[in-house]
Amino acid sequence: MGDQLLPQSTQSKSRGSIVLSSLIIGTSLIIASYLLTNQCSEVFKNQPDSVGMSVVSSPDSTHSSLHKHKNGKPSETGAKTDVQANVHTAAQTDPDPNAPWPRIAWLMSFPNSGTSYTMMMTQRLSDRTAASNYGAECQLDEKDNLVPVHADHPDGPCLLQPLKRKLPDRYIITKTHCTGYGTIQPPDKRVNTRRTFLLGCLRGNHNGIDMHYDEKLVQRAIHLIRDPFNNIVSRFHLQQHAHTKKGDNNWLKKYPSTPEGFQNWCTFMNNSNKNEENDSRFIDDDLRNAQKGVPCFAEFFEYAQWHQLALDTTRDLKIPTLVMHYENFETDHNRTIKKIFDFLELEPEGEEKEFIAGKSYDEYFTKTQRAKAMNLIKEFVNPDTWELLERYDV
Repeated sequence: MGDQLLPQSTQSKSRGSIVLSSLIIGTSLIIASYLLTNQCSEVFKNQPDSVGMSVVSSPDSTHSSLHKHKNGKPSETGAKTDVQANVHTAAQTDPDPNAPWPRIAWLMSFPNSGTSYTMMMTQRLSDRTAASNYGAECQLDEKDNLVPVHADHPDGPCLLQPLKRKLPDRYIITKTHCTGYGTIQPPDKRVNTRRTFLLGCLRGNHNGIDMHYDEKLVQRAIHLIRDPFNNIVSRFHLQQHAHTKKGDNNWLKKYPSTPEGFQNWCTFMNNSNKNEENDSRFIDDDLRNAQKGVPCFAEFFEYAQWHQLALDTTRDLKIPTLVMHYENFETDHNRTIKKIFDFLELEPEGEEKEFIAGKSYDEYFTKTQRAKAMNLIKEFVNPDTWELLERYDV
């Protein structure tokens, strides 16, 4: 799939087959059911372009009522906006014209999706600092304090390199992983709602204290997507690094950095919450059947849910959003960087280093496992999100 300019439009339920009939009473359970299905994700059409990225415009002011779909078939009901020809058209202006500068532009990414490279490349090539929700990553000032993007919003994101690089004039790329990416989570904790996801996107940790900033500070977003198979194997390697630091040789012996070690880890993961999986009110027969034969099925579930909620969140906030695939740094490096810089209204000042592509882990999955994993993703997400992920269904 090439670049698309993707208008937002009709809202639809993202996974009609997950209907939690048991949630009859209790406000919290109703909300969980409503948002577990990633409700109200607007249907949009694709306009082919050339670099493998998409610009999601601000949603139309008219929305239809909720409509179910099944097997990737969207409802045909509801108003749709015209395809936007340029990211900076009037239909894609920032929602708050009075927002302070520089304006926060989230870099939203499921962990291990190429976040570090994207952040470092942007800083190095623009010679401007980026920002992060996570204080442990941010450089301290001369008084050993974190430096927020805006002095009057101390709970907001902090600057990564305030002593080394200048602030951008327009938009500052800001790292957030939001929430919904925990490892070995039981079903009841694995599920996120639109609300909990948004709160996760706005949450950070400064000096050991949890912080939360106003969503109105966020005016744009870059939604970064990576091949799910490479993404999830990279998360396995992250677990390896953690156990290596702990000196946990028994764990490392059971789960070495090989296809066999990965499959063993997935078997352990799939069996970790077996009773909870069987009894969970959040898992219906369709989802339970889709999980069969998928190594690390909870990881693929979280991947699908995360990207679905990321699209829902940017639409709820009505912020211009650039959807990009990590693999395009390798296939069309210069134009991909230009897209990012144009979106952030940055000017390149330095020289970009040669891009070193991430590893591919095709040998870690059988063809049957890959097909079942993509079917699980397709079963969960709505047609909008599937359009952005189906390139990996090979």
